[in-house]
Formats: sequence, structure tokens, C-alpha cells
Amino acid sequence: MTGNDHFSRQAEGYSQYRPAYPQELIDFLLDHVVGQETLWDAGTGNGQLARQLAPGFTQVYATDHSAQQLRFAQGPKHVAFIHCPSENTTLADSSVDLVTIAQAIHWFDLPAFYREVRRVAKPNAKIAALGYGSLQIAGLEEVLLAFHRKTFGEFLSMERQHVDEHYRNLDFPFAEVPSPEFSQSFEWGMDLLEGYFNTWSSVQKYIQKYGVNPVDSLMVEIKEILQEAPKVGVTFPYFIRLGTINA
Repeated sequence: MTGNDHFSRQAEGYSQYRPAYPQELIDFLLDHVVGQETLWDAGTGNGQLARQLAPGFTQVYATDHSAQQLRFAQGPKHVAFIHCPSENTTLADSSVDLVTIAQAIHWFDLPAFYREVRRVAKPNAKIAALGYGSLQIAGLEEVLLAFHRKTFGEFLSMERQHVDEHYRNLDFPFAEVPSPEFSQSFEWGMDLLEGYFNTWSSVQKYIQKYGVNPVDSLMVEIKEILQEAPKVGVTFPYFIRLGTINA
């Protein structure tokens, strides 16, 4: 992973406010794995995807370079959380059936990471790079677009651009499996919505530079438009690139 740590500062919020992955996506992954003994979830953060996939595997290794993120990681007993770079792990050679990277691969040193992936993968093991795009709220399309431009505009990185492009232009040198996109909707209270916005790395960069949290004015605007509604329907698009590693 690059030397920048984009998420340690908001690690606790990340564990509380980031959305889970759709069950249809989880099922899609499990349906395409040849063996289900060992999963490696790289860049696991708080272990969200590792927890969701854990019932399908005998052993799960969930790694992250951020010790702060791992402080808030949770999972069943057969999930081992390991503090290490994704590009250099202690996993055994030819030991992994599935490698997953959820909302994180765009931060990795890809050549080094892919060398590590090929080292630990069993023959015909799969790799899945997945994530989710910007949330959608009916009636707030222009407000959310303006906020995205305000916060990401000045701090937009090539890494974040990969997310906005749903990883379509990400280097992914594996025999690819055609994969659908998914979506999932939630009913969120205003506190949850505000907490989610505060997990954005661009928001934290904005606060660092200007000393003002842009989420405060955004929430005022949202509440005015929604007339103080206690809950709001939010929808996330999810995307995945799935490939066979050592075909």
C-alpha cells in the first residue's frame, strides 16, 4: 500500500457508518470459488467483508496496514486479523482459495500486491476487487453532486477516480469472469447519514486545510429539503471485478 494512511483518523466512524455488502454479491462470490478452505481479505479495514464471507470458509485471514482500523475489527473466531501491508504478508505459498479487496485496492502498490497474490494463491484461486460508488438519494441528486465536487474536487486523486469509474480502468491482469453490478437500499436516520459523510477521506482533508467541516452545512441543506424527515432512503451501487489468478 502507498505510504499515505487515509482512514486511520476516522477508523471508529468507518466501522459504524459504512454500508454492508449485498447478500447477492456475497452469493455470487461463493458460487465462483473452486475451494472454500481459505480466504484472504486484503485491506480489511474493520473486517466488514471478512465477516460477511466468513461462514463460507474454514479459515479467514484479514490483513490491513492500519493498526487503528484493526482496533475496531470484529469477526468470528476463525477470522485472524493481521497487521501487515497487503503487499508483504506472512501467508503461506499456494494457500488461498479467494483473495478479496473491498473498497481498498485503488490505494495499493499494484505490481507488488499482485506478486503477493500470485504467491499465496492456489491453482485456479479467484481474486475479487469490489467496492461501492456514491450513495444516491431521490430528490438530492444535485445537492450530493455539488458536495462531491466541493470535497473531492480539490483533493481528487487518481485512486479515488478508480472508484468513481467502478474499477473499469484499474489494472487487473487476471482471466476475468463476467460480473454484474449490484445495488442495495437502506433506510437511514440523519445521524447515520451524517456519520457516513464524515468517514470520507476528502472530508477529513477538507477539515485539515480549512478548519471547517463541510458536512455541517450539507446536513442543514438536506434537512431543509427533506423537511426534517427522520429517515431517508439511500441506495448504493456495488461493483466487482472477478478473476482467476493462476489459470
